[in-house]
Amino acid sequence: MKKAFSGGNVKREDMFVISKVWWSDVEDVEAACRLSLEKLGLDYLDMYLVHWPVAQKAVTDEAGETSWERLRMPMHKIWA
Repeated sequence: MKKAFSGGNVKREDMFVISKVWWSDVEDVEAACRLSLEKLGLDYLDMYLVHWPVAQKAVTDEAGETSWERLRMPMHKIWA
């Protein structure tokens, strides 16, 4: 995106860019948003979505198997 915008092919103001916070990253939504901006090479997003209304994190057991553990996190902390 950054390359297209800087090359003059497309103007940023002509695009509506949406990204989302993945449900495994809801403990720090702001950091996840900043990472999305960095990866996209943008200064702002037009819309930012919560992918899934449940917070979870990856847990790896001794055998190396990964499962997902639901975090008991109030929704207002995700949306704030």
